[in-house]
Amino acid sequence: MMGSQVQEQFPYFLQGYGKLLSHFQTELESLASKEKGDYFVDFVQRLVPHSDIGQNFERPQKSSKQTHDEGIDLSCKNEDGIRVLYIQAKYSIPGVDEVDLILSKFESYERKQRAVLQPKLIPDPDEEQLPTGHFMIVTARDLQSRILPRYRKSKRGSVGFYKSLESEGRIHVIDGPQVLRLLRGTYRKSHLLPSEIRLSLVGPFIRLDNVYIGVIGATEVKRLYDEFGNALFLENIREYLGPTSGRVKTGRERITVNEAIANTLTQEPDQFLARNNGITLRAGSVSVQNETTLVLNEASVVNGCQTTMSIVRNPQEDCHVLVKIVEALDSWDIAEAANFQNQIDQIALKLARYIRPQMIRAAAGKFSVRFKTLEESSPFAVIDTIYQEEITEEEFKALFLGLFSSSPRNVLSVNYTEVNIAVVDQLFAEANPDKESVQEILFRMNQLTQDSARQVEHDLRDDKALLDLFQRFWKENKPNYRVFLTVLAACGCTKTDVYSKAGRPTYEDMMDFLAAVQTVLDQKPEVFLRYFQLAFTSVALDAIRGNQTREETLQQMKAIIESSNFGNLFLKLRTLAATDYWLREHEVESQ
Repeated sequence: MMGSQVQEQFPYFLQGYGKLLSHFQTELESLASKEKGDYFVDFVQRLVPHSDIGQNFERPQKSSKQTHDEGIDLSCKNEDGIRVLYIQAKYSIPGVDEVDLILSKFESYERKQRAVLQPKLIPDPDEEQLPTGHFMIVTARDLQSRILPRYRKSKRGSVGFYKSLESEGRIHVIDGPQVLRLLRGTYRKSHLLPSEIRLSLVGPFIRLDNVYIGVIGATEVKRLYDEFGNALFLENIREYLGPTSGRVKTGRERITVNEAIANTLTQEPDQFLARNNGITLRAGSVSVQNETTLVLNEASVVNGCQTTMSIVRNPQEDCHVLVKIVEALDSWDIAEAANFQNQIDQIALKLARYIRPQMIRAAAGKFSVRFKTLEESSPFAVIDTIYQEEITEEEFKALFLGLFSSSPRNVLSVNYTEVNIAVVDQLFAEANPDKESVQEILFRMNQLTQDSARQVEHDLRDDKALLDLFQRFWKENKPNYRVFLTVLAACGCTKTDVYSKAGRPTYEDMMDFLAAVQTVLDQKPEVFLRYFQLAFTSVALDAIRGNQTREETLQQMKAIIESSNFGNLFLKLRTLAATDYWLREHEVESQ
């Protein structure tokens, strides 16, 4: 489906930039200037992670009032902390003067940051180093077509700083047309499997039964991604892991697979076809237009997300990639066979089948975990809803991993060999009547996890030191920590350490345990909330040891929790519960 037919699948306000801008204006026209600015900052906070640069950083956090006054509305670090992204979210930027004002604030902010941490002639390896600053401007106006070209040619005060950021790849702009592209991409990813993909090959394809094999150019790969966005990967097992992620290749070069792919693309693109395994697509049906053109209906990439995204990020005209299209209604058997490598991969594939976003979203609709109807919503609700879906999906996956491993600590270390795969297989067998009830329990636990974490955060509001020290337990992009507390709380409120048995809990053990949790959720969910608070106290006391400084506690917290004895934490929790007057009055009687 091409052209206007594709547009008809989108809500009205996503059918063109003019319609999007008009909808923005209608949404915001009744708000005061500050309210409008705050509303747009909230929107940008959820939008940036969907951008190419934003995928390399943690979720943006709102800046303090002081930082906000210096032109920084949001900021976020990458995973290793060596880069930080500073974001200015400004709904309207009408001209070059406003662009220069933003850049002058960026320049002033970077100067101050460098003054705080002046580099020494002989760096101290134990001393904090200044991370590399990246700057981003996000606006609903169209900057790229006219305003930025005019600004580059102007003699405004911060043009030199802007050009230096550009040459270093440290300035990033998301303007109105790009906002539209990102919104369409996030909408597609959640809702629209490409109904028709027109694939242009560089030469005649080979067909045997239901399999088509050919070669496509890198520019064709990029065109497909530009048109369909992340919807290409709706049936893919793994999402893009980032330019420096993936399994480390063996040999003297200690680089990851994705780094190796990027190196070949940029340094030896003519060798890419020979070195890369290619991309596999599944299509409900395939129509042959001619010997070099195939039309795929209800199609998506089931293997090759990393290859696809590496090409998208490093497109080369003289680069080609092998493509295989399998005409089949069921994508899973193809994906599982295409990704088969070793025992750990097999476990990861099984988990991906059970807890992939599509399954979570479908199950959510059954258990009152409903999101707004995007077709009747707005740009703000689109990104806000998808953002909340992502948080729910991340938390659900973490909860699943924590519950169905030999120890809940695996939710932090994520070792797939610790997953109790025999129980998982039995749970999700096609004819298992327990499957939906377990999904419902997990969704209800998921909702209580978010509520409980917010309550603990609220309880610590007057103790800024503790609030900051343990913020990873309620930060939205750190679900693993609060999920660990959830599993500990579930054991506490049922008075059952289901993980204490020799070996691993059986399927019957887990079903009995989850049934007991459901009793608490049905009768007195506030008891679960109280146990979550006590679980936090138990883990927090375990993390604070001796004469450690705040920095030492922060650095060692993950390792301390990972190495802790879950049985001992359970006993601490039960001891706290035994002396809790409120719990003695409110615990579920059947216990």
